[in-house]
Amino acid sequence: MVGPGTPRPPRAFTRAWLVGGGLATLLFTWLLAAGKWSLMTAETQANFYDVQARSLLHLHWDVPLEVLNIEAFVIHGKAFMYFGPFPALLRLPIVAATDRFDGRLTQLSMLIAFVVALAALRTLAWRARWLTVGDRPVGRGEAWATGALAGVLGGGSVLLFLANRPYVYDEAIMWGIALALAAYDQLIAYVLAPTRRRLVLVTLLVAGAFLTRGSIGLGPVVALMLVAVMSAGGALRARDRAGLPGVAALGAAALVPIILYSYVNYAKFGTLLSIPTDKQFQVTVDPHRREVLRANGGKLFRLAFVPTTLLQYARPDALDVHRLLPWISFPSHRARVIGDARFDTLDRASSVPASMPAVALLAAVGIVTVVRPRRGRRLAVFRGPMLGAATGGFLMLTIAYVAHRYLGDVFPFLALAAVVGLPVLVMWMGDRSRRTRQAGAAVLGALVIASVCINVALGVWAQRAFSGNDRLVGPFVRLQREVDGRWFGGSTGGITRGELGSPASEGTIRVVGNCDGTYWSDGARWYAVERTNRTGYYRLRVRFPKRRAGTVEPLATSGPSNVRSILAVEYRGGDRVRFAYGSVRATLRWYRGPTVRVDLHRAHLVELLLDPRAHQARIVVDGHDVLEPFYVVAGDEPLTLGRARPEDPVEARFSGSLTNLPAGKPFCRGLARRGQLPNAVGQAMPAVYPAVRP
Repeated sequence: MVGPGTPRPPRAFTRAWLVGGGLATLLFTWLLAAGKWSLMTAETQANFYDVQARSLLHLHWDVPLEVLNIEAFVIHGKAFMYFGPFPALLRLPIVAATDRFDGRLTQLSMLIAFVVALAALRTLAWRARWLTVGDRPVGRGEAWATGALAGVLGGGSVLLFLANRPYVYDEAIMWGIALALAAYDQLIAYVLAPTRRRLVLVTLLVAGAFLTRGSIGLGPVVALMLVAVMSAGGALRARDRAGLPGVAALGAAALVPIILYSYVNYAKFGTLLSIPTDKQFQVTVDPHRREVLRANGGKLFRLAFVPTTLLQYARPDALDVHRLLPWISFPSHRARVIGDARFDTLDRASSVPASMPAVALLAAVGIVTVVRPRRGRRLAVFRGPMLGAATGGFLMLTIAYVAHRYLGDVFPFLALAAVVGLPVLVMWMGDRSRRTRQAGAAVLGALVIASVCINVALGVWAQRAFSGNDRLVGPFVRLQREVDGRWFGGSTGGITRGELGSPASEGTIRVVGNCDGTYWSDGARWYAVERTNRTGYYRLRVRFPKRRAGTVEPLATSGPSNVRSILAVEYRGGDRVRFAYGSVRATLRWYRGPTVRVDLHRAHLVELLLDPRAHQARIVVDGHDVLEPFYVVAGDEPLTLGRARPEDPVEARFSGSLTNLPAGKPFCRGLARRGQLPNAVGQAMPAVYPAVRP
């Protein structure tokens, strides 16, 4: 049995769902791994839940401020994260056994959440189908449609887009969606055939969703409360005293998630349901955030934001077509603010009808079916979950942000409506002529393909161009120009020469000097497509020695004594080290990466970056980030490798071996060879790093 009151789905239905869902899972995994098929990559802001789990092991909620940074809420001198604890609870067995995977579990966690979401959608789709057409056999056309539904819900929706970057924000949304969908499914199963075991499972799932992401989790809470109210109304109308214990059990089940949420909130912030926005660390360091709070009466959630967010997320034209791969992108215009609301962030965002046309169509059919009294009578069990999911989605519209990932908050509502819409649409088409069925299947198939292509394109743009990671930006821009050159003859559009200066319009490429560095602008900052030693990038072959714990050795230094930048390695004992960036501006401040292991018996490929043009410092070892990018204001002195000044707070020199490898510039040379540079490559412009001292 799928659940009480619902028969087991036939093999044709299950097989079709597994095929469509399996293809969507492969696509999700590819995007999640950034095309590298590695699911243990450390990312910025991917260790929040690991650190929270470790603090829970020591029976406290606060975590180190340096981990959360601007996302911390500082209460009585302690830092707390506002993200719900459920994903951290899942990590408890792992962090209790080892710290080896700290910061590397987010990709696996998101993949598991994706599979859970698809599994919940499968049973929801079967329940909707059974309630619509009963035991009618699943034909070939319906099997194809079922596979397409699984594929488009997983690969042609915001679910796929969320895989673009494995970090805490998207992980919270993913688990919120997965647990909410599972809660809706089990709630419908309980309504169809109530059992005590089912009610306990519903309560746990609703609590898990609410303790993951409050906006999405609010939907199952509201749905459970609606079922309790309707059950109470039915018992009163029937004067059925025997049903009152069941009503009381439903009421208690609805209160449990609220009580747990209130406990966690009070333990962290001293409030039951609200979050003290003025206590966020970002408010103390970001004048823009302070101004936004002042303009909005100290609130980041207001009904005044709804006209703007609703228009942006509902407009049908929220896409742009580009000449460059992958040819579809976010709209060039940001959300247009309606009224006097002051938004904190207006990020790149598409909309439901533009980015998920197939899901939007099926959802529209499902909504009309469920709200119609006669047609939706058997599907009435979906009304409570859909209304609850709509409540959670509406809460997203009241926040002072516009971002594409927030479509995840409305996805449970769209998915519930879509799984109802498909069997209704299939049944309607079955009563039409063959030509009509073929035309309908062609339209639905085209929308499914378009939805998948759009979300792949948006995910690729968000991951490769707009994630703030120039290690992804560079290969992406090079691939774009290579494809454009081979297929369309190439273009000089958007390619300029000169120093960087302020960021240019989005998509502009700027070549510095004699191909000393090539940069790409996203409209807000410059990212490196290709660097050389002259623009602060070094490829080194390094052998690390075994040193006493606490020893700090220089890898590279730069700048005068009063404005120093130091890239260093700190030995932690044995083969454990951590890398650091030291900034000397009157006082010394260290920025340290996580502790990692190095092989003391072989050489490692180490990439050092200290780029004054892009204001970045970074260290990569064997392709893995060991020191995330930091904003720096580097001087114009040459970089010194492996040595320090006497006044530097490190050892005098690096005691291992360090060999500087050549950093090529094939991309820039290729642009020149194809005649895409505005002028022929001539004499180099003055370089910030004119030389390297041995």
